[in-house]
Amino acid sequence: MKIKQIRFVLENCETFEISGRNIGWILLDDISETIVRTAINQADTIRYCKRFEIEIFSEADITYHPFNVEDLEKTVFKRLTEGNDITLIEITWEDDTIDSFRPEWYGESEFFNDGQNAIVSDLGNLYIAINRDFYNRTKSIYDIFPRMDEDDTLRNKEMMQQSYDEAS
Repeated sequence: MKIKQIRFVLENCETFEISGRNIGWILLDDISETIVRTAINQADTIRYCKRFEIEIFSEADITYHPFNVEDLEKTVFKRLTEGNDITLIEITWEDDTIDSFRPEWYGESEFFNDGQNAIVSDLGNLYIAINRDFYNRTKSIYDIFPRMDEDDTLRNKEMMQQSYDEAS
């Protein structure tokens, strides 16, 4: 099934929606579920993923005003690379069903996930990965995405966007 969009919720409650046509690679791995009481007579199922990887094409890097403050201006990619604070990943599928995942939070900070790393490549694409290897300092983002700027990235982008155009 095709991804319609991905929504990131950040620690400071900012949210970003990324169109499925701008997603090159995505991986959610080592997924577990927990049922937890959230209120009197209510429990929810929460899904966690210990490993998350995504490639987002440069077209998704738009300018926005944080919390609608006109004097503040950032780009989505700048915010996602400086914060390291994704708290929720929501995938909306083409049939409008939504799957939500909480990435594993590594380290002692309440505000920054030591297991999250992000970089913008020379081609302008954003690469985000969340996993224990960053927290343990055994891998870098270049180990996860070793071919960020090669021709196959451009071919992948063209193929992905063409498949979305054909479905529309």
